[in-house]
Amino acid sequence: MSLMQKITVFLFSWLVLSSCGLDSYMYLEPVTESSVVRTSNYGVSFTLDDYSSVSLNFQTSNIPSINGQDMSYFHSHYYLFYKIYVSGFTELSPSETTYASINPTLGSDYTSLKPYTVVTNNYASSVASAFSSRKFFRIDNASNPLILRSRDLITPYPTAENNGRYFFYSADLINPNYLNANNNADVTANSTAGGDTLAYTAIYVAQRAFDPLSLTEIYSIPTFLGVFLLPNNFNFLTVNFNNLSIAALNSASPPPYTARATITLGSAESGLLDITNISVEDVSGVGMPITMTSLTQAGGVYTLDLSNEWVDFSGDQIKITLNRSGYNFIPSSLIATVP
Repeated sequence: MSLMQKITVFLFSWLVLSSCGLDSYMYLEPVTESSVVRTSNYGVSFTLDDYSSVSLNFQTSNIPSINGQDMSYFHSHYYLFYKIYVSGFTELSPSETTYASINPTLGSDYTSLKPYTVVTNNYASSVASAFSSRKFFRIDNASNPLILRSRDLITPYPTAENNGRYFFYSADLINPNYLNANNNADVTANSTAGGDTLAYTAIYVAQRAFDPLSLTEIYSIPTFLGVFLLPNNFNFLTVNFNNLSIAALNSASPPPYTARATITLGSAESGLLDITNISVEDVSGVGMPITMTSLTQAGGVYTLDLSNEWVDFSGDQIKITLNRSGYNFIPSSLIATVP
């Protein structure tokens, strides 16, 4: 059921219930616990109220679309609440029995928030305050398809230049000097003595909507998605491609002159790029502008059609750069000669 349909049903129900002298409230379906499946040490999948499936992966910092779901629906209708915990305890599959061992605050947070995740408890109206009181933050999932630490952080460490808002372990992330309200306010120190060389995150998901009667944002019962060890590297932030080839130029008159470039990506990048992430430059002496007219993809192989409206660019060297626009990724480039 779409958000507009829910609001329509709610307004109709409110009119009926109000005429009977009964209190009414807007109800949002929570993510069902039975749909939550841990897919790896760093990932989890779950099902939304429209039966589409979503998966999170902290190793690739990715929220991919599954079943053809338009992820704008997820971004506009759901919140992901998170908190990061410093630890010296290794546990690849954390469970209720090991949360306190990972970090004592994780154990107490889980116990405190558990009643809010029980559907029979009427705690939905206090979801936001419950997470706020435990110093949880909302994942900034407005930038499809990436999951980033909260945009409410003032100066998070690592710094933005070092990809500071991605979910990965680093010495700066757990540095006691940065565990304060101005820096890593989303990270909790470990009160247990020991070598703190790990970080975990606890994640909850809740559906959200705007109540037109109370003029406030309301939530479903939150669903606990689990605790995940953060990866200790961010190699996934580098966009690599293995090879580039360019087919012979179509120089038949009249123009435009066209060629076709084939780009093979590494498996980690396959399926994550679109034409806005690619730039093309003629790096030969003339340096004529090249236009990208289309991009198709099959597996890890991308086919990019190139065009020049005026000049035959056969024999020129073409530089193609891969990036992910708007994110702090390291670009990768290759040069090939047009036959």
